[in-house]
Amino acid sequence: MNAPTASPSLKSTRGATRRTWIILVVALVLGGASAMLSLSYLNRQKAAIAAQANLESGQKVQMIVAKRPLGRGDAISAETVAAREIPVEYAHSLALKASDFERVEGKLLAYPIKAGEMILPSLIQGGAATFSARVEPGRRAVTMQVDEISSISGLVEPGDLIDLMLTTSQGGRRSAPVPVLLGVEVMATGQRVANDPRTGESRRYSTVTLNTTPEQARNVISAREMGKITALLRNPNDKPAGAVEEVDVSLMEDGPTAPSAAPRGRPAAPPAPEVQVLYGGAGKSSSQGKVMSNLSAAPNDAPPTAAAAPSTTGR
Repeated sequence: MNAPTASPSLKSTRGATRRTWIILVVALVLGGASAMLSLSYLNRQKAAIAAQANLESGQKVQMIVAKRPLGRGDAISAETVAAREIPVEYAHSLALKASDFERVEGKLLAYPIKAGEMILPSLIQGGAATFSARVEPGRRAVTMQVDEISSISGLVEPGDLIDLMLTTSQGGRRSAPVPVLLGVEVMATGQRVANDPRTGESRRYSTVTLNTTPEQARNVISAREMGKITALLRNPNDKPAGAVEEVDVSLMEDGPTAPSAAPRGRPAAPPAPEVQVLYGGAGKSSSQGKVMSNLSAAPNDAPPTAAAAPSTTGR
């Protein structure tokens, strides 16, 4: 009696199933191998980057960083911050170092920070440097009021260079603008300070603070009382060339058009030469000596005048 044989359809089904399993196993093997190779490549790259960083920077500094995300009002303590070694070139120049921990311990954060971020003094309540620290020795910060026009529609930003022009009114007539300051730096607009984007986000402001010398500060104060001050915005690379000089408004008597409104720093005109005409003998001046001054101011076409004849009385 012959044994039963499998039908052709059953054989083809078994073959297809076997091929499917083979393909699946091969795909799993290839996927695992690819994952292993990728992980190995990433580890090698990470090690290379770390080695390069250690090679480029032989020095490291311990900085204070947040252990976890911290919110406004959280206190700085050993539970919230930690010391981390960071290459010098990657450390923020203003960030707090581990040696500063005792000085800031217990203070509260003014802004939220993420885990791993360095702690800056400006992020601590009462820890930021005062505005006076931004004023260099020998300089003065002076504030003046501005409106929509004099602030160039609020487009003046901290760090910009501006010119200040003074216009006065005399007897109902407005004088020609005169330069009060040229190329002066704007330190703050309202309460928004240069390089500090977290203060004064709004562009609306009514005052600007300028970085001036003591003489320039006095000039601005005098100009504020005399008339209207308008700001002219300069290109950062456009420095005053000296063709136009600042006017010392403290010397103005009747406004900018007065003769006393002379440019600051310009020397006074030398006195007109005087020529003394002497009469007498032996080179000595007689009682009839006569002084002729301001010869240079006399018109060239003026007719010559005859000198008076010397007196012979007493000779």
